[in-house]
This record gives sequence, structure tokens and C-alpha cells, in this order.
Amino acid sequence: MLKNQRLDEILNIVQKNRHVTVAELADQLYASPATIRRDIALLEKSELIVKSYGGISLAGGHNRFVELDQRAEAHRTEKLQIGRTAAALVQPGEALFMDASSTVISMIPFLQQKNLTIITNSLRVADRMGQSGARVFITGGELHENSKSFGGSIAERTVRSFHADRLFFSAAGVNAGGVISDFYEEDIAVRQAMIACSTEQYFLCDSSKYGKNYLFRISNVERLTRVISDRELTFSGAQERRGREG
Repeated sequence: MLKNQRLDEILNIVQKNRHVTVAELADQLYASPATIRRDIALLEKSELIVKSYGGISLAGGHNRFVELDQRAEAHRTEKLQIGRTAAALVQPGEALFMDASSTVISMIPFLQQKNLTIITNSLRVADRMGQSGARVFITGGELHENSKSFGGSIAERTVRSFHADRLFFSAAGVNAGGVISDFYEEDIAVRQAMIACSTEQYFLCDSSKYGKNYLFRISNVERLTRVISDRELTFSGAQERRGREG
């Protein structure tokens, strides 16, 4: 089993059982205890699990499978503020990449009547922007039911066949060094393709995500046009290309 697959399986097992021991994981994954301990150290560093009572448990608040509706409710006021600020940057007739994050979805009420073209891997973005009269392209690919998003190689190839004026995306966290990361692997490559295939890139980040590190790295804020948050965020060593953040 490949390392990333094993890390995913560890998280799946912990989620189902709440608490497991190194020996139990080694038996289920046909791996040595030493290998499992190295995996646990990596997951603990990424704040996905915590050691407790001779084994490991999920870290509080870091459940990988938080439903989209639940994420939309968290920090709703901040997300609406961010969504309004982000939408104000959009000019009529532009082409936009929009990912499947709840923060990006918060932009939609402020994007009406702008004659836009939308490329997205989100079922909800596609539906709501289509209702607003936008021209919509959806990536297709493997459907992830929890996030109502598409990922995988098909989605990535579709993204790379477009070029957008602006990208709006979010993620689970950004650390003080400006590294943007997430705990869900499947659409990392899709967001990286959107970054590569857009003229301007905007990371939407409510301040609760600041200072967080997760397992899978997406990009660094230095590569982006701007970070949009509900308060000013500072990143050590990052170049100030972003203007005022929020």
C-alpha cells in the first residue's frame, strides 16, 4: 500500500472506531508497527490526529468529512464579508474558476447580472450560477458526495483546457509561513491546475483558518494575487503582492 493510501486508511479507521492502537492499525493495514508510528507522527504534525490512551483519536475539529452544509454554517458572517469583497473584484464578462469551498459559494449572491463564464468542480456552484444566467462549465470527474465536488485526473484535465481571468478558492488552513494546505487529497491537483491556468488568483480565508497546517500542500500565498480575509493576516517571508487582506 502506498504511503498516501495508508495515511488515508488510518484516518478512515480512526473515524470509524474513534480510538485505535498502533497494534490494531498494523494488523489491519499489514504494516509494521514502526511504519505505523511514522505515519502517526506525520498525521499528528498535521494536526489531524492526537495520541491518547495508548493509541490515537481524531483531533478535535479536524474531521475530514464535514458536510458542506455544516461548513457553510461555520463563520457565516465572516464568509459573507469575504464573499462580498471577492465578488466586488469581478468585472462583467469575465471567466472565473470557482472551487467547491463554502467560502467561494458565499460569493454567489454578489455575482448576479455580470454576464460571467464559470468553470467549476462544484455541483452547487454550477447550479446556482447557472440559475443566475452565467455560462457554466463543470469539470466532471469523480464525484465526492460529502463536498458535492468533482476531483481526479478527469477534472484536472478539464481545468487545464481553460484559462480564466480570475480564480477564487479556499482550503482548510494556511500557516504563518503562507503555506496553504488541506486534509482532503482528491481535489488538491484540481486547485493547483486552477492556479496555473488563471491570470489572477484569490485565496478566500476566514481568520479561523490562519495558523493551521494540514497534510496536503496546495500552494504558497507568494504565488497568488491576493489573500482575502475578514481581518489582516501576516505571513513571514511572504512578498506583499496581495494588497489589503479583507
